[in-house]
Amino acid sequence: MALFVPGALAFALSSAILWGLSPVFTKKGIERGGTSVQGVMVVMLTSGALFWTALFATSGAGAFGGMSLGDVGIFAVGGVVGTTFGRLGHYAGVDRIGASVATAAMNTRPLFAVGLAVLFLGETVTVITGIGVLLLVGGVMLLSIAKGGDIRGWHPRDLAFPLSAGLAYGAGNVIRRFGFLETPATTIEALAINETAAAFTLGTYLLLNHRDRLREADSAPVPYFVVAGAISTGALFSLFQALSIGRVSVVDPISAMAPLFSVLFTFLLLRDVERVTGGVIVGASLIVTGGALVTVS
Repeated sequence: MALFVPGALAFALSSAILWGLSPVFTKKGIERGGTSVQGVMVVMLTSGALFWTALFATSGAGAFGGMSLGDVGIFAVGGVVGTTFGRLGHYAGVDRIGASVATAAMNTRPLFAVGLAVLFLGETVTVITGIGVLLLVGGVMLLSIAKGGDIRGWHPRDLAFPLSAGLAYGAGNVIRRFGFLETPATTIEALAINETAAAFTLGTYLLLNHRDRLREADSAPVPYFVVAGAISTGALFSLFQALSIGRVSVVDPISAMAPLFSVLFTFLLLRDVERVTGGVIVGASLIVTGGALVTVS
C-alpha cells in the first residue's frame, strides 16, 4: 500500500484551512452571549444533520450495508473520544484564551496521534519526526507566555483545555484510521456514526450537568454557531476522507497546520476581541513547522 497519495494531502490541507476558520465564528458567538457548551452542541447538531442528509441522499436504504455492529462501534468510540471530548476541551479553550491560541495549542495533537499510531497501528517515525515533536512542544510553551489571545487575559493553566482536546483528537484519528483499515465503511457512513455518537454522549452530559445553562441559553449567538458547524462539517469530511486513504502520521500533522490559518483569520475577523502578538505568531509558526517536519519525515 502506498504510504501517501496526493488526494490525502489535498484533503488534509483543506481540513486545516477550515479548522482554522471555524473557531473564529465560535468566538463571535461566545462574544454575543453564547457559551462553550452551547456552541459545541449546536455545531455537532448542525454537522450531524448535514451528514445524515448527505448519507440518505447518496446511499438511501443501502446505507451501512456490509457493516457489523462491531464496525459501527469502532467509529462510535472514535466519535466519543475524538469529537465529544475533543470539542469540549477545544471550545472551553476558545472561551478562556481565544480562538488563535486555543487552536494552536489544540493542534499539538500530532504529538499524541503519531505516538499512538506507532503503538497501535505499527506506523514508523524518524529522527526528523522527533525534532518536529519538540518544535510542537516548544510552540505551546511559547504560547503560554506570549500574552496573545483573549484581550481579557488568561492563565497558562487554561492551556490544559486545548491540550486535552489535542490528546482526544489525536486518539480519535487513530481509532478512525483503524476503522477504515478494518471495516468497509465509507467516509459519509463513518461521519454519520461519529457525529451521532458524539451528539448522544454530549447531550446526555449536558442534561445531567448543565440543564440550567441549556434553559437559559440565548438564541442570539446560534447563527454564528450554525455557521461554525457548517464549516466544521467540511473540515470533518476532508479529515475523514484523508484518513481513509492516508496514514495518520502524515494526515494528522498536515491537518494540524490549522493554527497558521487561525491566526490569519483572527487577525482579519477578530481584531476587536483578540490580539495576535509576535509571540503568538512565532509559537504558531513553530507548531506548523513541527507538523511539517513530521510530515516530510
